[in-house]
Amino acid sequence: MSPGAFVLRRILVAIPTLFLIMLATFALLRGTGGDPFILPEGFAALPPPVERELRAYYRFDEPWRVQFAQYARNIVTFDFGPSLNRRRVSVDAVIEQSLPVTAQLVALASLVAIPIGFVLGLGARRRRTPTDTG
Repeated sequence: MSPGAFVLRRILVAIPTLFLIMLATFALLRGTGGDPFILPEGFAALPPPVERELRAYYRFDEPWRVQFAQYARNIVTFDFGPSLNRRRVSVDAVIEQSLPVTAQLVALASLVAIPIGFVLGLGARRRRTPTDTG
């Protein structure tokens, strides 16, 4: 099999796999059964017009197929919406801010892990030696 055909086959297998992962994630999130608008006892409830507006904004009033389509569209377009931790900041901005630091950590970890793995792999080439059974 040629390298191009191998890569194409892997891509064609990855697409339904990623779709199934998205569907499973969506089902798990939806299956938790919680309602973010039902507040614990002692908390003031939202006024009904505000709650209806928020339900429409977050598409809680839509069927699950419409919610999943929006979820998939947001993932594919990298639109992750507002951050729940930081007020008035999008998740995209948080990722953009932390990505350079994460990339540096990955590069430094690779500089350590790759040579160590290479040396240990070379040592394990000989059978029944102390480096093989480690």
